[in-house]
Amino acid sequence: IVGSAVKAYDLTSGSQLSSIAISGAGFLNGMASDGVNRVWVTDFGTNKIIEIDYADLQSPSYSTVVTNTAVTPNGICYDADNNRLVFVAWSGNTSDITAVSLTDYALTTLVANASLNSIDGIDNDSYGNYFLASWSPQRITKYNSDFTVSEVITVVGGLNNAADIAYAEEIDTLIIPNAGNNTVR
Repeated sequence: IVGSAVKAYDLTSGSQLSSIAISGAGFLNGMASDGVNRVWVTDFGTNKIIEIDYADLQSPSYSTVVTNTAVTPNGICYDADNNRLVFVAWSGNTSDITAVSLTDYALTTLVANASLNSIDGIDNDSYGNYFLASWSPQRITKYNSDFTVSEVITVVGGLNNAADIAYAEEIDTLIIPNAGNNTVR
């Protein structure tokens, strides 16, 4: 994401493959992919979710699939098992965790007021667990697959505004960028 554009790059050569400008974008932020040809981007500035179709990599298209998230959307992840997206709210009076059905783009609150503030990132692992990075408190919180049980991950120290986390299934590792000091844990 660069400003209001989403750019695609070849990971081997580093060359840019495409760039698509999102008209009316406020602040594009979180990003998720289905691993095939769809990418979703949260718009932190306009409370929207954009879907980009890369079926034609040279000429991608996009549409706004959620026009009002009701909260400031930040991190987002794709949940193939449940055919949905799950996104977290940044801040305000609510720190909700919300699902978006990929069938009809309906929103469902999974956790209302998660007792976290400034939730920056979310990702899921190959076991159905979800990991959230929050700035207040500074921590990683793990939820089970149906969001009925949460636990604080205490083995992760050195967090400084943990941002858009990623779970690497191939190596069973959670990668945590720290926006506060430009480090990665």
